Amino acid sequence: MVTPISSLSSLRPTGFDSVQRSLMQPEVLPPFALEADSSLKPLTAVSKDERAEVQEKFQEFMAGTFYAQMVKSLRAGQGKPAYFHGGQAEEIFQSQMDQIVSTNLAKSHGAEMAEPLFRAYLQQRGESAPDAPGKIDISI
Repeated sequence: MVTPISSLSSLRPTGFDSVQRSLMQPEVLPPFALEADSSLKPLTAVSKDERAEVQEKFQEFMAGTFYAQMVKSLRAGQGKPAYFHGGQAEEIFQSQMDQIVSTNLAKSHGAEMAEPLFRAYLQQRGESAPDAPGKIDISI
């Protein structure tokens, strides 16, 4: 005897419906999550020191992403020497040295690359960014 397809829908696991219903319900926040924290500052009230700190973090981000990946790609293209490879200790030393090199590159050249990211971040927050160094103001 062949079972009709319509009766196969009853073979679904019993816990599936409850899981599916719980996924469809909106998340309920606890009452303490709705209270405002008075220590929070508005987005526009940022001091110059905090702005400089955020800009420094953007440079560190550049070191951690762009320059680190660039040095990693350069290192991967070299390959290991057949006879004079120091093994795992040399690889650990090279990775630490690459991290320092990428940090130094970001400190010396990261401002040029981090500046557009920082300006976009400030614009997204609704703040005005100071003029870029070397930018000429032609407004009259």
